[in-house]
Amino acid sequence: MACVTVCDLRVSLPGLRFPLDVSGGVPRFRHRRGVLERVLLEVPQSALEAWAAPRLRGVIGVGAPKVQLFVRRSGATVGIVDAEAGRCLAFEVEIDTTGEDLALFVHDARQAGLEAPATALAVRAVHAVAGHAAERQGARFVLPRVATHVARRALPDRGARSPDARGLAWTTVRGQEDGWILLAQRGEASSEPSPASVRAREACALAEAADDAAFALDLERARVLLVDALERAPRHRELSRRLAEIDHALGARDTGRSGRAEAALATMRDAERGGSGHDELLIARLLAETGDTGGAIAAFARIGETEPVGPLAALACDAAASLTTDPYGALDLLDRAVARAPALPGPRWTRLRLRLAAGRVHDARADAEHLEALATGGRARGAVWLRAGRAFLDAGWQTQATVLFERALRYGPRDILATAGLGAALVASGKVARGAELLTQAVTLAESSGAEAWGASLDLARVLAERLDDMPAAIARARAVPVHAAEALTARGLEARWRAALGDIAGAALAFARARDLADARLFDLPDAARGAALAVLLEAGAFESSVRGDWLAAQRHLEAAVRVAPHDEAARQALREAGARVAGTAQAAEQEPTGDVEPPSSRSGTAPGVEAEEPVDEARDHARVEELTRKLHADPTDDRVVDELTACLLRLGRTHELYALLSARIDEAGPARREALIPKQREVLRRLEEEAVAAGRNDEAALYREASEMLQ
Repeated sequence: MACVTVCDLRVSLPGLRFPLDVSGGVPRFRHRRGVLERVLLEVPQSALEAWAAPRLRGVIGVGAPKVQLFVRRSGATVGIVDAEAGRCLAFEVEIDTTGEDLALFVHDARQAGLEAPATALAVRAVHAVAGHAAERQGARFVLPRVATHVARRALPDRGARSPDARGLAWTTVRGQEDGWILLAQRGEASSEPSPASVRAREACALAEAADDAAFALDLERARVLLVDALERAPRHRELSRRLAEIDHALGARDTGRSGRAEAALATMRDAERGGSGHDELLIARLLAETGDTGGAIAAFARIGETEPVGPLAALACDAAASLTTDPYGALDLLDRAVARAPALPGPRWTRLRLRLAAGRVHDARADAEHLEALATGGRARGAVWLRAGRAFLDAGWQTQATVLFERALRYGPRDILATAGLGAALVASGKVARGAELLTQAVTLAESSGAEAWGASLDLARVLAERLDDMPAAIARARAVPVHAAEALTARGLEARWRAALGDIAGAALAFARARDLADARLFDLPDAARGAALAVLLEAGAFESSVRGDWLAAQRHLEAAVRVAPHDEAARQALREAGARVAGTAQAAEQEPTGDVEPPSSRSGTAPGVEAEEPVDEARDHARVEELTRKLHADPTDDRVVDELTACLLRLGRTHELYALLSARIDEAGPARREALIPKQREVLRRLEEEAVAAGRNDEAALYREASEMLQ
């Protein structure tokens, strides 16, 4: 290997008699097979880090990570860092010797920013580096006959036969400041193992079957095997940590598994007597998830002081800062994070935003300049200034944001986002006409290049409506944002608001209805950052229906969607309770009024689809029919015949997500009889969505559809 230096290699030639004729030099003895007497190897730390990095592609990220090694007498602390993604994996490796074999034991793994259990990732990392040279047994890796392999590669290249290495043993394995020294000698006893090596060897033996299952990503089986191992070795610290990290990973993977974090925390507390500082990162994360914020902050802060892997310590301080409500305490934690890992962008971006919120503009600018220095290449540096400009603009520092967007444009003069950002900053600083011109230029650049810049379109629409008093043009811009765009829900909300301001009450109601349909369609994959915006639109829709139109039933539907988006938002829950009380009061009053002749049932209450099942499938016709039926439904949302025919068309076309959104909205509005007719169709749609998710390998999404089907009453 390129990372190993052979410092000394001695071979004896038995059977030679004196006097010895050496006039022929080395070639005279080339045919003789010697006996390997001594091998001295040096493994420099920096060389091993550089050699391992490209072999770790794909373990914690797409590219090659940065590798950090901290040498100990009989092992090392390993850190694997993906700085851009904010991911870090750290673990301990102990070295043990048996004759000529070297054994590596992986233990005390911990991670930040990753979903899989840390031990499984650590085993995968060592497997990726060792490759076929090592035999893996759980978290134990055996490098057989290392000295023999070294001699077989070194001596034939220099004209000598491979020697006999029987009886060779590693007598010295010693870590020093910048690497390891390994000495093997013939006829000597193997070096004495360290206490840490003995403990790691026992832990790996107990968890071998479970580690094999976790390596194969069969976490459920790994959990069962670890529980069995803990019955044989109760309260074993390393086994308990492995079990807790699997429970934590399973709980994060499937939101329906309630109590996983509590169970994992209980497991860790049972093993606290034998705990170590390496357990504290997992404990801190579990404390945060179970609601003990104060304990989590304290634990994360301690990790920031004691963890040897700097990036992991920095990410722990960043996590503590995100939990605290004290801005000055958060800034202190982020200062510590940056001090532990100056090249890690994540904590520095967080500190930049907090410094802006605290009015420390010059300090925030210094963070932006440091981030630019960390970036490689003009495009990456332009992206730093673009992101910094957006942060300054969002914090209300428009003048400074203008300068930063201009710096971003130096690296990309035709950059759409930088142009749009500069336009928004100029508008916010009072230069409305110039800002609107730049926003228009950004939209034009996007259209000419085929790129999507719907955020710039919405910014331009806001300027037209709120600063230039041109609401019709603003509505047209908002209406042009397509359904698939991330900004579509916000665009529908703005369209509804501006239509209402113009007096187009019916158009506003339809726009709010479209926003609600989008929220329902994206309920399972709506990013956390977008949930706040979706909630605001739905609350505004509920207020519009109740105060402007006086339609409390429509308001109730919007507010039900708001609670689905943010189940724990008290404002949404209170508004829904009020709307429900109003609807119930209206229904009770209607029941008490005398009734006249009962209108015969209309033909709209039928449940048969408008298109016969035997009709031949014509996709072009069905797509056109879907558009026509959608317009009819917007004109008359109560027409059940249109709903049935639209359902049949969408089902034939395989547009299951749109069909799911349609049926969800109709079930919310339906009476008991109509609801009974729609629920089987919704179950069929959920079944198809589950099958599609399983076929695409999205098992977490499939579980959500399965749970939704089971909960549908």
